[in-house]
Amino acid sequence: MENDKYKQDSSEILFDKQIDIDTRIHKLLEVVHSSDDWKWLQDICLKLSSDSDLDLSNLAITCIGHIARMYKKLELELIVPFLQDLKNNNSNLAGTAENALDDIYISMYKNHKIQLKLPKI
Repeated sequence: MENDKYKQDSSEILFDKQIDIDTRIHKLLEVVHSSDDWKWLQDICLKLSSDSDLDLSNLAITCIGHIARMYKKLELELIVPFLQDLKNNNSNLAGTAENALDDIYISMYKNHKIQLKLPKI
């Protein structure tokens, strides 16, 4: 498990718009594939999904789907409506949001026999 210093340093890079976009994109890929804190990753991706750079915001949304596949955990009551709104109201992010919803459905809904009260996709 990474320490708070790693999270702080990573967050500073991810949210510093003075840092070139390629560095920020690579940092997001690094943290998503190396962190074991799904909640922190989810929160980072949610925040970055509204970044003004469409490459970074689309990647952040894609990474929400990765988190669903890797950890089988997300705050679905928050994430699903958020992604549905993007899918329905943001032409720049709609396709990526739909793909993330598909990842969530396949990873967290489809094959689970436990009946959970989950938001509709």
